Amino acid sequence: MLNFARLRVPFILGSLILVLTIILKYTSLSQAQVSNNVAAYRGSIFHLLDDPAKSKNAYQYIAEFFLDRLLESGTTTALVFGTVHKTSIDALFEVASTRNLRLIAGKVMMDRNAPDYLLDTPQTSYQDSKELIDRWHKKGRLLYAVTPRFAPTSTPEQLKMAGKLLEEYPDVYMHNHLSENQGEVEWVKTLFPQSDSYLGVYNDFKLSRERSIYAHSIHLGDDRTVEYTYIMGKLWNKPKAS
Repeated sequence: MLNFARLRVPFILGSLILVLTIILKYTSLSQAQVSNNVAAYRGSIFHLLDDPAKSKNAYQYIAEFFLDRLLESGTTTALVFGTVHKTSIDALFEVASTRNLRLIAGKVMMDRNAPDYLLDTPQTSYQDSKELIDRWHKKGRLLYAVTPRFAPTSTPEQLKMAGKLLEEYPDVYMHNHLSENQGEVEWVKTLFPQSDSYLGVYNDFKLSRERSIYAHSIHLGDDRTVEYTYIMGKLWNKPKAS
């Protein structure tokens, strides 16, 4: 079970006051449990990416399955870690809008240290994200999050583009991972030797701000930037590996 926070929201219907409990959940579209009718997509989803029509149908089907499971569990508001595929995020937002869900999500930006079929580039990730923001951010109950997966899977050039998006759209969110395990922390030191810490990488690229959300945030040590980041963003403890 992933971390969640409960919000109590009153609704007034005539003389009757209802207090509903809304579950705000952090979750990941790519981790949706695929079973029963969706099982056909498990082993062949990447093959479908070569056919735009089939991939759109697959993304639509998976988005419906994923969001309906959230609703079945009583979740009406979610922060969702998306995938690298722009079409999948379009499908996710489209389905969420038909179900009137409050959703914060975005296309993952990832241009290194991942399988080739999951990589984008600094420019394509910027352009895709920009188009998605223009199409979906603040449309109904939907909000966009600029989403570099985590520091090791983005080059400095891509992190600069993520920062550029946040400058151009100051009311969007920023969502990524931070300090999940010690090995990751050491890896970041080798990839970004100019930064004084893992959190420092995000600060250096102007990714730490009021609407920044960091998943995991476990091995922070005596990082001097922690206090700054607590002020500027949200450290979201998600101990389960993803």
